[in-house]
Amino acid sequence: MQDVYERATLNLSADAALDSKARLGIEECLPSGVTLGTMKNEDPVHLRPLFHVDSSQLSHVPHRCQNFTPILATRGWVLQERMLSPRILHFSQYEMAWECDTCCRCECTICPRKSTARPFRSMFRDSQLSRDEKLRYWSELCQTYSTLNLTREPDKLPAFGGLASKAAEVFNNT
Repeated sequence: MQDVYERATLNLSADAALDSKARLGIEECLPSGVTLGTMKNEDPVHLRPLFHVDSSQLSHVPHRCQNFTPILATRGWVLQERMLSPRILHFSQYEMAWECDTCCRCECTICPRKSTARPFRSMFRDSQLSRDEKLRYWSELCQTYSTLNLTREPDKLPAFGGLASKAAEVFNNT
């Protein structure tokens, strides 16, 4: 699967899905705000309240859900998918979000930000990183993976195998 994710043009991620049978679509929309008027080109100008960024650092959620964690972010197999895919379009519970190596932008465009949730990818791109920095990223990734859920215990190594294989290339080691 590592080759599939790495070579994909775009990965679609159903972040709010409870299981593989769930819809991709957004369940609830964030309020669109209040229309304040129009610009010279007739485009409307809206005022929207600021919402919290969810725990995945991808999209916004209402204040009542400020500790919300997307279900997909808790799954072990998904870590490999998220770290190896060059671009991901996330469908969260409230809005869509774009994630790539250079930025993370959500549908409401309140606050574009750097893609910080995927530091492991910099091990492959950034030739300026020291071996110690790469080892720190690898250690953080291992710690993150150890907190994630798997449906089947025998999947523990295969679900992490693609990332381990990429790390072996970086460190020129098995």
